[in-house]
Amino acid sequence: MSSHTTQTSVWNLAWRTGVVAGATGMVPGLINSWESVHGGGRAEVPATIHLLAAVVHGESYFIAGFLLALLLAWSVRRRVVLSRRAFPVAVGVPLVVFTALGIAINVLYLPEFAKPSSLTADGALLLLCVGGGVLLYRRLSRPGGSTGGSMRPWFALALLVLLLAGLASLSERNAAVAETPLGEPSAGLPDILFVLVDTERADHLSLYGYEFPTTRWLESLAPQSVVFDAAIAASCHTKPSTASIFTSRYPPAHQARRLEETLPPSAYTMTQAFRAAGYRTAAFSANGLVSPTFGFGRGFERFYRQEAPYFMLFDLSEILYRVYIGVPVAGYAAGGVLGTFLGWEWLLMPSRRESDSLLQKAEDFEAAGIFKAVGDWYDQVEEDTEHPLFTYVHLLEPHDPYEPPADLQKSYEQLLGGHTSESYFPHYVGGFLPFTEGPAVDEEHRLGLVARYDAEIDAVDAAIGRFVAGIRERRPDRELLLVFTSDHGEEFYEHHGWGHGHSLYEETTHVPLLISYPGHLPAGLRIKERVSMIDVAPTLLDLIGVPPPPAFQGTSLLPTIQGAGADSRSPIFSEIFWGAHYARSFSEGTRKLIVATHGREERAFLFDLEQDAAELDNLAERDPVALTTFKAKMQQIVEQSEAIAVQAQAVRIEGDIADQMRALGYID
Repeated sequence: MSSHTTQTSVWNLAWRTGVVAGATGMVPGLINSWESVHGGGRAEVPATIHLLAAVVHGESYFIAGFLLALLLAWSVRRRVVLSRRAFPVAVGVPLVVFTALGIAINVLYLPEFAKPSSLTADGALLLLCVGGGVLLYRRLSRPGGSTGGSMRPWFALALLVLLLAGLASLSERNAAVAETPLGEPSAGLPDILFVLVDTERADHLSLYGYEFPTTRWLESLAPQSVVFDAAIAASCHTKPSTASIFTSRYPPAHQARRLEETLPPSAYTMTQAFRAAGYRTAAFSANGLVSPTFGFGRGFERFYRQEAPYFMLFDLSEILYRVYIGVPVAGYAAGGVLGTFLGWEWLLMPSRRESDSLLQKAEDFEAAGIFKAVGDWYDQVEEDTEHPLFTYVHLLEPHDPYEPPADLQKSYEQLLGGHTSESYFPHYVGGFLPFTEGPAVDEEHRLGLVARYDAEIDAVDAAIGRFVAGIRERRPDRELLLVFTSDHGEEFYEHHGWGHGHSLYEETTHVPLLISYPGHLPAGLRIKERVSMIDVAPTLLDLIGVPPPPAFQGTSLLPTIQGAGADSRSPIFSEIFWGAHYARSFSEGTRKLIVATHGREERAFLFDLEQDAAELDNLAERDPVALTTFKAKMQQIVEQSEAIAVQAQAVRIEGDIADQMRALGYID
């Protein structure tokens, strides 16, 4: 007999190992999909999500097992004969254990997978799995054992998991949908147009005193409106911030904080309240994080959206995506695997094929494309003069990449004295202030990015002005209640960070808020006090005479508009939560507290916003009494919110979620 493994047997061992790894890997995939749908109260995903999970995990682990076995077998091919029975199991099973546990640990508990703490934990886990693999090999290759290594048990395991995934999908499909019926409207209700411009920091709007004329249309609207000078977002990232607007809950209460998390079914939204009050409802979102996948679709009869892939609910996909955007060379391979996931999703999910949501064009979700879609919907409901309309419009400009019209870009470059050909801010994946700072750039480059950003704000402001004028002309016999706001701001290295989702400084949480309802609200009123964005939904319901749902944490701002004190408003609390690293802020009066946590390290910052608007002078050590008081108040909000979240997650609203995406409206 040959004393080495032949080339033919190397390939044979590789595909056998791939089969073992693929079949085994389908198990954690199915567990992950079940937890994604039910573990956190998630419901609004297609029923076939479980089949998708089994298939894409099986594919991924097959590829990983095949390549690893090929590498190992080829490296020892001239020195040893490898057992066809023992080798595939000894390599494939530990590979799945290491990968599945490693992903869970990194996604749930550790800061970033390239950080020393994560690498140390991964290294320890790797040693355990390698040791387990060696023991498996020795046990299975003992003399007298079978040398054939039949693949039948592994094919049987794969078929069993597919059967279980099919049954799980069937159980989702057969569950009942909790629809919000269209109510009978009261006389005189206004149409409501809610315009949210993504990533718009208030201090770069001329409406709020910015030195350059970025928002001339908003300025023209202000004399007919109530303008809130200090509206504070509940988070510095789209999903948790927008979820707080919709549910009137702080992020710890609605739980839609990380990329894969969705609104729990019991998180009642303002859309459901509007629909119950007799409103026809539609949403038009350019941001895939605001869609029915993540729970925003409830109550909407139409949801035009840029849809995030459902496979991003899986922990495996999150790790592959991190590799795709952050690791040279290997990112191409990860991107290729994610591309096959899209193919499986199109095949297994009818809603994908019916809506062509995987074949959407980028221009369909620029402002002009969104406005066209809104106009098409208005055409469809034109004959319905009985019901008022609630229309939610979510625009992505000026989110990066910053790509404004060339003439505006040049104009703002001249005003600011900066220039760059880059449309993205410097790479800052995994950054989190104050622990991980972003790369520094020269001032001309930084101001060039700001110029691009400001030009985008200017362009979208003018476009919204034309759009709103057209909306008013379409339904002249019905009053219009108009809301303009944003979900969060943007950092340009004020505190050594870029973009958003990394800190809770004012540049990321101070957002514009304007409510226009002529004849019903004081014209030209400016509210100086800080207000929370969780109070917007109760305010709108109050304006149309609908009491807020008991599930809302927020309260109406009408008393504030009428001159009431701070006790009439919700506390100012914000949070960004990524698992092992998170930050929370609380402000009262002129003071603001930020507590940032990264693993076991915690840093506290206390600022006096009246004396230090730029948040550069940390008073935490100089005023320990205020620090302790503010921490206690912030913790009380967290505990109250988490108590609601526990109750919300304990209530499961079952439904035939799979085919209801378009009817419900949003996939996020």
